[in-house]
Amino acid sequence: LAQAYPAIFSSSLLLVEQPALGSMESADLNQLAAEREARAKKRTSSPKPMPNPWASSASGSSKSRTAPHSGTDLAKAHRSIRMAHSIGLLWGLLGLVFLLLLSNYWWGLCIIFAGVVLARAGGQALHSVLPAMLQEGAAPTPTEMESGLLTGLFCLQGIMAPSSSLALEWTTLLENLAFGCTYGKRNCLTGDMYAGELTLGKICGLVYGKLSSGIIRCN
Repeated sequence: LAQAYPAIFSSSLLLVEQPALGSMESADLNQLAAEREARAKKRTSSPKPMPNPWASSASGSSKSRTAPHSGTDLAKAHRSIRMAHSIGLLWGLLGLVFLLLLSNYWWGLCIIFAGVVLARAGGQALHSVLPAMLQEGAAPTPTEMESGLLTGLFCLQGIMAPSSSLALEWTTLLENLAFGCTYGKRNCLTGDMYAGELTLGKICGLVYGKLSSGIIRCN
């Protein structure tokens, strides 16, 4: 039959093969379409940011540059340096009073200058004249003295931010006053003194209460 009717036989084979070829082509097209969609999604998805190897080092270096100049380091300074700052602040305020009351500005300026010198460089000298009960450890080291030059109100950074620096100096003054009234140790005033916020009225009231009751020295 194939030899007698070659045209009919070939056409019948084509009809048999066409559905199979059509199904294979549709499957290939679907696979190609899926691959194109996957590639398109990869292109449109936002790429992950590259890691910055300099971020940690930059932040560390900035902290190391700014840490020595932070005015809040006064609260961590040596006790004698903090006391020198407090006495220097009182001398400075006394010098301002003299400038306002006296016609001769020389005395006021000298007292202010002496207060600034004491606050900046008088920690070691003050430590040597303080009573033993008001000394904390050994005298401040040269490194501690150098770091104390960059804290509080008596430095360029402190003058650039006078309100915050003055508030810090006042807080340090109150803390030093409470330390002196309690002799730097736990006694009959310590519990009430450090309960809550330290204020000048609270410190004066506690000391006056003990003195008025006949207690000269707390144990």
